[in-house]
Amino acid sequence: ISFSLNADGTPLFKSSGSAIWPIQLTINELPPEQRMSKLVLAALWFGKEKPDMGLFQGAFVDSMTKLSADGFILERHGKAEKFRAFCLCSAVDSVARAPMQGITQFNGYFGCNWCLQKGEWVGGSMKYPVQNVDPPERTEEQMVQDMEAAIKGNQSVHGVK
Repeated sequence: ISFSLNADGTPLFKSSGSAIWPIQLTINELPPEQRMSKLVLAALWFGKEKPDMGLFQGAFVDSMTKLSADGFILERHGKAEKFRAFCLCSAVDSVARAPMQGITQFNGYFGCNWCLQKGEWVGGSMKYPVQNVDPPERTEEQMVQDMEAAIKGNQSVHGVK
């Protein structure tokens, strides 16, 4: 069974200052017309601040790792069958994507998810003037190096927190 993931924070009430962050899964094998009416609520955060993504996503990632490796048994047509579950993609907006990836938001230094353009603070907002026609791309290897350096130095490296 494969899933597509969506997560996003939303205010609970305009005046309360509290928000909820659900992690919702869409079952890709369902017919398209049924998917949105059969969402799986995989996790839910409630609070006055954005969730600690390590804590919030940690249990979800652990569960998905177990479901993909060990699977689960369902009875189907009178017969027990073993299934494994995989999350294929995550569809989130740019505001949710940054904290879920542990990187700087789009309006911060190194706020681009795909390249290492630093950005400049100009007139009260972040601008990304063209400094290099082909700015260096973010790679998996570079992200891992930046993550390790950020943890070791306890500070953001190329926007990786």
